Amino acid sequence: MRLKGLVLASLMLVPLIVSAEQWSTRTPLTQFNSESRDLELWLSADAQTAYFSSDRPVTNFDNLDIYGSKLIDGVWAIPVALLPPSIAGSWDGHPSVTIDGRYMYFFSTRGGGYEEMDLYVSENINGVWQAPVNLGPNVNSSYGDGSPFIAPDGQTLYFCSDRPGGYGLGDIYYSKKVDGVWQTPVNMGPVINTADNDGPPTLSYTGKYLFYGFGGRDSHQADIVRAEKVNGEWTTPVVLPNPINTTYDESVATFNDCTNTLFFASMAGQSWDIYSSTWLDMPDANPCERLIIPEGEWRVRVTLLESTGALKSDLFIDAPLAIEKPLIKNSLKHIGSVVETPFISGEELVFHIEINGESEGLGKYSHYSNSEFAVIERTDPLRYIVGFEEMPADQADWDYDDLVLLVELIGKEVNIHEKSNYLKEKQTVVKTVKGEDTELTVIVHNGPAAHAKAIVRGNGLKQDTYAILTEGDPALYDSEFIGAPFASKDALLKLELENGQTSLLNGELIDLQITLDPALIPAEDKPEDYAIYRFDTENLAWVQLSTQYDPATSTVNAQTGSIGFFVMGVPLPPLFANLPPMTCRLAGSPALDASGAVSSIALLFLPVAGLLFYRRIRRR
Repeated sequence: MRLKGLVLASLMLVPLIVSAEQWSTRTPLTQFNSESRDLELWLSADAQTAYFSSDRPVTNFDNLDIYGSKLIDGVWAIPVALLPPSIAGSWDGHPSVTIDGRYMYFFSTRGGGYEEMDLYVSENINGVWQAPVNLGPNVNSSYGDGSPFIAPDGQTLYFCSDRPGGYGLGDIYYSKKVDGVWQTPVNMGPVINTADNDGPPTLSYTGKYLFYGFGGRDSHQADIVRAEKVNGEWTTPVVLPNPINTTYDESVATFNDCTNTLFFASMAGQSWDIYSSTWLDMPDANPCERLIIPEGEWRVRVTLLESTGALKSDLFIDAPLAIEKPLIKNSLKHIGSVVETPFISGEELVFHIEINGESEGLGKYSHYSNSEFAVIERTDPLRYIVGFEEMPADQADWDYDDLVLLVELIGKEVNIHEKSNYLKEKQTVVKTVKGEDTELTVIVHNGPAAHAKAIVRGNGLKQDTYAILTEGDPALYDSEFIGAPFASKDALLKLELENGQTSLLNGELIDLQITLDPALIPAEDKPEDYAIYRFDTENLAWVQLSTQYDPATSTVNAQTGSIGFFVMGVPLPPLFANLPPMTCRLAGSPALDASGAVSSIALLFLPVAGLLFYRRIRRR
């Protein structure tokens, strides 16, 4: 039921203050606007993909449809309708897409739901948006539910509803996803909601700012307001000034923290059109120059791409979760390491390296990622390259390649339809259920291996998660095998569990099966001689696993309880095994093992990512 009249009346008497901040002149986005209604723009965090609503006359129906466009060579492609046609006269609108591009949430009046207007979701599989699915009675009600906004991590959905129990004509609610199920919506409360009509909502990338509409029904024109989250609580919203708000209706769409740009719709013309404006005096402008954390919960994955400095250093995380144990220890000897943190939330990541310069007479000291001793490059919305200087300021060369990290933010849901990773390496992603065995298979394109299989025993899992098996690009990892106790390298693979487990529980084992193509095995090699090794990250040494070759199936088989690095190859003679890495090597030359032989075949479960232009071969 509605709040008592006294409270409602008091809410009506509290005017919102118009902010004195400065915004640039609004710019119409002609690449999306038409003579029809165009509004509710959603722009991806990398500003390369746009979705919006329009009733442009593509059909004979008076429909509102969702259109999409991509930025190609600096030019926006002609917008095209995305979803399968709905019934004549129905509306699909206000698209909001998860940061990985997998799910699109929107409202629709297509019928068959719980009320004339319900919330739906469509999944993108191999570039095609699938038939929409109603979010069900946990979210939708027998009243109007619309204008969704999905948080970057895909675990919180904000939307508008005129269901009973609110503070006014229409309120903003949110629902949390727990174990894959949307929970009962929660009203955002009287600081955000008023006695008028509130919504649609949109959060900034970091979750610090909430922009939404205020008014526009039974009272006055709709304006755009903004609230700020301070110490976990929303402040009283302020009305944005002209040129955002005018004497016409305005409706918010998307705010991009990295460019301080607000995208919104306005009725200032003859119909709804899409505009943009930049917040000129935004506090803490350009946060994307730092290691910012999007709204939601994330696991931080750190991959050591390069360590060329003369000193030894340990890597620690300081914020928002301080971990006493180093993420990567003795980084000079630990190239290619991957570590993951528990799920965290906050506004910014801060790392530091503890450097032992005693051998150089420099003592021990630390350098931080938010200082002059580090540079940060944001390569896409969830990935950063961080380069550190290890030397003191008076001896640094300031090329920031002494220690180079790839920092990735991993959400609770992984796109199982993504066939390649950030480096375009082919991969298989499978949801793994606790108590059930999971089988992953990838085709191998290098050397005599035809395909590889990993069977993960479900009784060894902490909880349901995702397993990823990837065929690596050999060009990225050639330096990893110098001095290894095997004679060959060709096919690369990697296996990981997204819950951060480094080993299975309860004594359970992972079955590794590599199927060979006998016609491709070199004449000097015998398949029964192949061995599989596990890399011990604590002792920085290769440990040979018990390996069997099955001639009936041409498979090399081994078992291990660990998730980590593995290599398959023909062992070197004892004289050559475990020699220190060779340092005499020209960039671009073939990788030579300790015996001088050119690498030819191997199987490795390696870290998730690295960048070609950062993988300088130089070792000191």
